Amino acid sequence: MRHLHAGHWLGFAVFLTVPLAVIAPKGGVILVALMALPLLARTVSRGFHRQVLKSPTAATLALMLIWGCTSALWALEPETALRRSGSLALLAAAAVSLFLACDALVAEERWVARRATVVGLTTGCLLLIVELSAGLPVNTLVRGAENVTKPTILNGALSIVAIMAWPAALILRQQKRLWLAIGVLFLAVIVLLLGDGNSARVAFGLAALVAAAALHWPDMSRRAMVIVSTLGILTAPLVPGTFLSPDRWTDALSGTTDSAIHRLHIWNFSAERIAEKPLAGWGLDASRTIPGGDVEVIQDGASMQLHPHNAPLQIWLELGVPGAAGLAAIVIIALMSARHLPREAQAASLATTTAALAVASLSFGIWQHWWLATLALATVAVKIAVADSEPSNAQSV
Repeated sequence: MRHLHAGHWLGFAVFLTVPLAVIAPKGGVILVALMALPLLARTVSRGFHRQVLKSPTAATLALMLIWGCTSALWALEPETALRRSGSLALLAAAAVSLFLACDALVAEERWVARRATVVGLTTGCLLLIVELSAGLPVNTLVRGAENVTKPTILNGALSIVAIMAWPAALILRQQKRLWLAIGVLFLAVIVLLLGDGNSARVAFGLAALVAAAALHWPDMSRRAMVIVSTLGILTAPLVPGTFLSPDRWTDALSGTTDSAIHRLHIWNFSAERIAEKPLAGWGLDASRTIPGGDVEVIQDGASMQLHPHNAPLQIWLELGVPGAAGLAAIVIIALMSARHLPREAQAASLATTTAALAVASLSFGIWQHWWLATLALATVAVKIAVADSEPSNAQSV
């Protein structure tokens, strides 16, 4: 048996990202933690751990974690804020370990990890097609028929497909397999059309538009994304009460599912609570217990369904101005890290970021561990895909 190296560990992680999401969505957290352990010793032995001190991403994450921990002083439930900040710190440390391991890969290790990325996405998509076409047979077998009710349990996996398809397609394109790259994207489209995840469809569509624009106008597309994303995050509390006011859209959405209307009410309620404490927020993880959150706004729908279902609004609500500034900084760093890449690599990187931002703005709580683990693994996939494209003097993020 050949010696296991970092490419195997990272490859195993990205290979399992989509398939694991189909049958055990929360397993991504365990996956990140387990993969970080064997990689950490290797990273330290090679001295790559010193890059953490130069990483703007790591610095920003550290500052946000410190602020989140500090928010326990005024949080509605201080113990909850402290527990959440502790678990987030552990997850962030594991994620940074994976990122550093990506930077230390040699050519043979990258080849293994890249192959695993493509095979994992393809396997996950085929598994999703079986699940969505045949009535969730695998989930029924794994979870039991009483715990499997409808295809919406796969919405998380669909969102991951919308994000992970882009680095996989880039890897195939770099190997001069254009038609296979197109085939991977087409396979993702089939999966998204079969599923019920509207957020995933929107995310993939926006990512495709950004990828197309970046292929023709890379610098302009990147700058436009920086501006739009930053403004979107910083002005997020102003939108629900104006352009996205529930009263404005109720009639137009009357023929759709209640979830769309409910989401607008949740966002509007979040904006109202943000206006009460805009500077420091209500405290980390306060969304679950925010005053008035249990008031019914539509039938069987409270004004706060555990969290705002929008990352900028949730961070504004819980961490105020410093939290919003930190989120904007992380997004800017992610977008600007693509500036040294060739055209196609830059397009895939921007598309991945776009898909992740879209899903984060429409679904899931930003502190859900499985979701943060997914974002970490997506970052790993991008770093693996673009590694040969980066100049040696490009700053690691």
